Amino acid sequence: MPNDPPFPEPVTVVDFDGVELFELGFEAYGFNGVAGYDFSEADLAGVNFSIDQGASGSLAWIADGQGWGTGEAITFFWQSTQAPAGPGGLYSISNPTGSGAGAGPVPVATVVPEPLMPTLLITGLAAMALRRMIG
Repeated sequence: MPNDPPFPEPVTVVDFDGVELFELGFEAYGFNGVAGYDFSEADLAGVNFSIDQGASGSLAWIADGQGWGTGEAITFFWQSTQAPAGPGGLYSISNPTGSGAGAGPVPVATVVPEPLMPTLLITGLAAMALRRMIG
């Protein structure tokens, strides 16, 4: 299946059937607990997934049925409080005999700045003290 822009097309597509696992190769930064899947475009009667967040913070969708194969479109999703950035994350699939991986968007881990309240409080107190000394 073709990739969505801006992700590059693979040089070759290899049939890969009996897929039992789809997972993130990175921490799901900002994950808010909402994740799922949709295969309304595929004929996958009897296939369901459990979703697991590992100790490293990554997410995995584990098929509890027969798995799925090449040409069966499944949309996996998860919500994050962090905005995604270009193709930097590694997504992978595996079956009992092999695996494959590709690049995709990854939420950016952001550093939360220290609140400005202490700085504003100190500045305000210094201004009040200076005003008392002058006036």
